[in-house]
Amino acid sequence: MNCTMGLGIFLAVVYSRQLVWDFSSEVSVICLVTILMGLLASFRKIFPTWMAAIAFFLYPFSIALVLVLDNLLGWQ
Repeated sequence: MNCTMGLGIFLAVVYSRQLVWDFSSEVSVICLVTILMGLLASFRKIFPTWMAAIAFFLYPFSIALVLVLDNLLGWQ
């Protein structure tokens, strides 16, 4: 949530000063990971240990997804 709020504030500053936004792939991946973890967390009250593996897997997945979006699809 802190990451999402920080991005929102940063986006507001960029928009208000009419700066160039060149971080579409990174922000999209951050929002995707935040939504996935939020969905997992919203349906449970008790978290089993195996769910930690999902959270750890999302880190290298997000780095790989940014590389794919930047280099293969040309997002910048």
